[in-house]
Amino acid sequence: MSIGIIVPGLLNYAPYIKSYTDLFDDLNMKYTFICWNRNNDKLNDYDNVVVFNKTSYESDSFVKKIYAYFLFSLFVKKHLKYNKYEFLTVHTIACAIFIKSILKQKKYILDIRDFSPLIPFFSNSLLFLVQNSLATAISSNAYKKWLPKNHQYILSHNIRKTDLDINKFDSCMIQSNNKIEVLTIGQIRDFSSNSKLIKCLRNSEYFNLKFIGDGTELINLKKYSIDINNIEFSGRYNKKEEPRLVIKSDVINILLPNTPEAMTQMTNRFYLGLIFRKPMMVNKDSIQAYYVEKFNLGLTISCYDNIHNELLGYFQNFNSKEFEKGCTKVLNIIKNDIYLFDNTIKEILKKNNETNINSIRYK
Repeated sequence: MSIGIIVPGLLNYAPYIKSYTDLFDDLNMKYTFICWNRNNDKLNDYDNVVVFNKTSYESDSFVKKIYAYFLFSLFVKKHLKYNKYEFLTVHTIACAIFIKSILKQKKYILDIRDFSPLIPFFSNSLLFLVQNSLATAISSNAYKKWLPKNHQYILSHNIRKTDLDINKFDSCMIQSNNKIEVLTIGQIRDFSSNSKLIKCLRNSEYFNLKFIGDGTELINLKKYSIDINNIEFSGRYNKKEEPRLVIKSDVINILLPNTPEAMTQMTNRFYLGLIFRKPMMVNKDSIQAYYVEKFNLGLTISCYDNIHNELLGYFQNFNSKEFEKGCTKVLNIIKNDIYLFDNTIKEILKKNNETNINSIRYK
């Protein structure tokens, strides 16, 4: 069976793709990535990839992004016209909407990792895409709040099985010069929540703030922090360095803008906190707060003004046994979810393969 994996980006920006390729590799299935090089990156490390080269930066206007997606869709449609795949996985809502016309004749799994601003304008198209997919995978059960109702969705976490099997880490306090290191790692996209955090902890004798990664708001946050002596900014990092960077921290900042879209996300930082046993700060009304509160994984923040005292109180009363127990419980839940996801996809592939064999047999 040949599989086409359509991703509006490169694979290093979409690590969740490996949840599929690990499974395809186990089943000895051939697949080709149909990708978009949006940031003019080097492509030395990529195999079995068809690449559309057209820059489309996160800072571009909405109209410019839409036009770039349109061009990518033309590239995908042309490729699918001359290259036949028995099965497709289509990643992101925007990508699926733009190639909807060709998906009408294809067998596909739709994979949704975040909210799209196109949804209010293309709600009927999204309903069609969900109804006609062999399955729709989502990275957060809270997405059901804004997805089409009365449909079955498969939970697919933003993490690989192999990442859950790494050596167990102990939660060691405090790592950094007897000061609590607050880490924000990954894409730096939101000025509002991050600037509020900086304001609350600036020049504190108890905390260091570290921002590691790139993003649209990095420059603005640097300007905001010119006169602050307990903050450090690092740019883009190599994914292989991530464990070392996280281990050196004490608490992970996962505070997000207070929007329905952000509050339904399960972030990569959440999984990093679990794996490397680091407490996390999350918004009170977010889906992540459910896990943090129920399993004692850190702090839920409803008001930024008191973050300084809340953090100090948390670490003064930190219960390592309860925290470790909570991490283990949630990781076991995730392992079970991954098991269910793998079995569901295997069953879909098996049925699809049997259908293809029977159609050939009776021609």
